[in-house]
Amino acid sequence: MISLYYHIIIMSIFFLILISLNADEIIKNVEDLLRSNNSHGIYEMQIIRPDFQRKIVFEFWDERKEDKSLVLIIEPKKDKGTVFLKSGTNLYMYIPRVRKQIRIPPSMMQNSWMGSDFTNDDIVKEYSISKDYMPEIISQKGDTVTLKLVPKPDREILWSYVKFKVLLPKYPLSAIYYDEDGNPVRKVSFKDYKIIRGRKLPSVWELEVLHKKGNKTILILKDIQFDISFPSGLFSLQNLDKISKKAFK
Repeated sequence: MISLYYHIIIMSIFFLILISLNADEIIKNVEDLLRSNNSHGIYEMQIIRPDFQRKIVFEFWDERKEDKSLVLIIEPKKDKGTVFLKSGTNLYMYIPRVRKQIRIPPSMMQNSWMGSDFTNDDIVKEYSISKDYMPEIISQKGDTVTLKLVPKPDREILWSYVKFKVLLPKYPLSAIYYDEDGNPVRKVSFKDYKIIRGRKLPSVWELEVLHKKGNKTILILKDIQFDISFPSGLFSLQNLDKISKKAFK
């Protein structure tokens, strides 16, 4: 009876801590969970259309604090060795068959990445939800909250706002993106939580295009490491050819 009493007290305190979190703290918790200070891993992407399906496998390196990221295409064969480098506000693409790098202008950050429903921005993480959006809690049911994320005035972001559902204290459940007319355009669902290298993470991100029936892209996390040391010069233009060759080993 005493142990039950203490269990109730502890759970009550825990719940009070959860509901005391403000919107900014929740969003920072989510970003810390998904990105930490830096990360390195492998994703499989499944692009689903009414008349075909396509698979892409890529390796990624993300240096959150320095605002740098790197993506290497491993599959399919025709795109193998293609590299994307994001450094600050600059995005570059390296094409191995011509051994040439091109700069992707900011106007193309919202364009489709590799024919998927994700954008260039989604993959290289140009924007940070904790730095670029103003969050507000608009509803709460138990330990699940829905936040409205509005882009800060000085940020050039396509979406009018995002409705973000989170299981407290830090587990994202879904995000619905709205256009300038207030219409829902796409939905990202965070699914299949697993313990990966000691951290509970959504192993599946499913993106649905709400106005295109049968169009979706599924991102499957195959492996990830957090807070590791990256070699000097990893996120540099001079390193792109070396990173590209890594796909052919």
